[in-house]
Amino acid sequence: MTFSPSLLISSSPSATLLRPSHVNVRPNPNLNRHLFPAKSTDFFGHQRILASAARIRAKPKELVLGNPSVTVEKGKYSYDVETLINKLSSLPPRGSIARCLDVFKNKLSLNDFALVFKEFAQRGDWQRSLRLFKYMQRQIWCKPNEHIYTIMIGVLGREGLLEKCQEIFDEMPSHGVAPSVFSFTALINAYGRNGQYKSSLELLDRMKKERVSPSILTYNTVINSCARGGLDWEELLGLFAQMRHEGIQADIFFPRPHPLFRHFFKRAMLVLANDLHETFFGLA
Repeated sequence: MTFSPSLLISSSPSATLLRPSHVNVRPNPNLNRHLFPAKSTDFFGHQRILASAARIRAKPKELVLGNPSVTVEKGKYSYDVETLINKLSSLPPRGSIARCLDVFKNKLSLNDFALVFKEFAQRGDWQRSLRLFKYMQRQIWCKPNEHIYTIMIGVLGREGLLEKCQEIFDEMPSHGVAPSVFSFTALINAYGRNGQYKSSLELLDRMKKERVSPSILTYNTVINSCARGGLDWEELLGLFAQMRHEGIQADIFFPRPHPLFRHFFKRAMLVLANDLHETFFGLA
């Protein structure tokens, strides 16, 4: 016995009473397939989720790059270095540096990365440099060496970020990099150019305790920072004598005057100017 569809879908009580319990109504599977492509309906009217190729898979996100505000001059660097600089310049603040460097993995040397840091240092872009540096610390194929640490300390020192400079310097032993005269001098210069000559003197003493021999550049940096900071003239002469005692011969005038004598001449000219001012205007 078969009933017409109009009786089955009718909302009248008589239609419900007339429908026998043993009659099964087969739904139209094509209708569900078009409306819900990820589901199907079985014989009993239950829906089940397809676990086959019909399941939608999420596509990996593409790396979205903006337009770099500053582009590298053509031919200044190699193709890979130039491409990396432009990609990093185009990277948004929350962009993934790891995905940006995927295509360069095992292609760039640490000397290439040094060129990248120097380029960003010339632009004053310390944020991008620091992000790249932190990424390199987590890698094996491009783990920073002492030269990269020295450059990074110099980049942050120019911006007056002394705490970050000290933090990076203190991280060196934990990353298997021993501080040398270059990294010490870079940190001394960072403190000195920001008016903290006492910290420069403390670092000079620390170098000697750790048996890292200061160079003539180290002493010149310390003397220059101390002279700018207003250290007494006698103490400046003591630093110069200490340098000579350690066997470091400074060329006083060539290729350019020593920092100690430059500041001496400046002070001498100030004293002479004051004397002339008192002489002429005092007589008037």
